[in-house]
Amino acid sequence: MFSQKNSFSLRENFTISKTIKSYKSFQKPLIDMFNPSSYRILNSKKSNELELEKKNNEENNKINIKKEHLILEKELKENLESNINKKKTLEKKTEELKLETKKISKNKIPKHSKTFKHSFSTTEKNFINVNRTYTTDDTDEYNLINLINEDISKGNKFGWELSIKSKEVEVYSKKSKLKNGDDSIITKTIAIFPYPINIVIQYLEDFEYRKRYETMMKRGKSIEKIKYDNSNLEKEYLYLYLKMPLMFDDRDFVEEKKLWINHGQKEKTALFLLKSVERNDFPIKKNIVRGEMIINGNYLEEISKNKTRIVMVCEMDIKMNSSLLKPIMAKEVPKGQKEWVKDTLKRLPEYIKEKGIVIN
Repeated sequence: MFSQKNSFSLRENFTISKTIKSYKSFQKPLIDMFNPSSYRILNSKKSNELELEKKNNEENNKINIKKEHLILEKELKENLESNINKKKTLEKKTEELKLETKKISKNKIPKHSKTFKHSFSTTEKNFINVNRTYTTDDTDEYNLINLINEDISKGNKFGWELSIKSKEVEVYSKKSKLKNGDDSIITKTIAIFPYPINIVIQYLEDFEYRKRYETMMKRGKSIEKIKYDNSNLEKEYLYLYLKMPLMFDDRDFVEEKKLWINHGQKEKTALFLLKSVERNDFPIKKNIVRGEMIINGNYLEEISKNKTRIVMVCEMDIKMNSSLLKPIMAKEVPKGQKEWVKDTLKRLPEYIKEKGIVIN
């Protein structure tokens, strides 16, 4: 199409602008771009940036961890100081309670209590001679001592009548009234045990041994024991399941027992006091009648070497509705007291042998 003479040339036909660079001007950057050494430089830069970022992150983590440690250390310190303060407060309250116990043991009357005049309805032949002021907190103890000390001789003004008299025991009884107005009976039992008072007390306190043998006590357990510092008083809570006489259904009782050793600061004496209480951990059961121990107490005194006199007073409400059965109970209760004394006199030698007790 074209002759050789008329050959086509771009350079001749087009004017190259000064602003357009030659091919060689682009060649070097392109070569550098695809040069492996350039890749290494770029990677190294990126690696340094990542390393720096990692280092910064590690430093930040260390700072955060240190802050958390400081916060935890501060919280632990505050908790420790709080616990120390609580412990000091508790120790202070404990000391205050101990001081208050000492004050009460010295017969200082609590502010919330009222005093009784020392006016026992007794004769000169009192079983218990007490020389102290009673408070409203001591009503049950006061009433028990009053009943123990009341004259039982023939024609006495307190209404006691001799129900049973044998070689081992004397049982007296008198009529009483319950809070609901129903008739009731109080018994007073007097017996001599030919043993030192400490052995008799040990036997009476050995609840686990007694419930193995005493026919009236079908079941029972000690719920809680409390011993007071700097005091001759001990307290215990008991659950008793007792067999009733004749055709009566069995009854259960929840009782508070108090024991004073050397009662009224008189050596070789002891006073037991039991009364019914309510406890949430031993509620009334549907199929068992819950009886009420109105007052039940024993006074023990060692009257000579190896000879202890016991005076027992008891009044209970077995929640019996039938008025026809109450005269029967009036006869059966004194018999039950007599049987208990006979059974105790029989068990004591066996108890002494089993426990390996030596009598001087």
